Amino acid sequence: MICDLEPIAPTDYRCRVCGREYRGITHPPLRVACKGLAPADSPPLPGIIKRAGRYTKAVSKWIAAGRPTRTQEEIDERLAVCQKCPFYNAKHKACSECGCNVNSQAEGLSNKLAMATEQCPKGYWT
Repeated sequence: MICDLEPIAPTDYRCRVCGREYRGITHPPLRVACKGLAPADSPPLPGIIKRAGRYTKAVSKWIAAGRPTRTQEEIDERLAVCQKCPFYNAKHKACSECGCNVNSQAEGLSNKLAMATEQCPKGYWT
């Protein structure tokens, strides 16, 4: 995971995730390993065969229903719920329970949250 830097002074930056500070630099470092949530701390995703099967089922259901999508506001609300969930894999931006990608994109094929026919496997959102 890479630090998510925010300016705290004209030449100082702080990572929003791990809190690490960088002082006296004129440009933020572009790729710094974050000390926050390590990849090992993210719950593992299901295997590729399970993920592919679940994705195919979800997309088939979505297409059969006419490809209904959620609004950007609805997507963002659900993403906020996912990011607080213990099943959220921050490294892959995916749900470790079902294996689906969960992000802020409005395109249904690349984001479970955009497909109005999908729901959380744990029931946190519908």
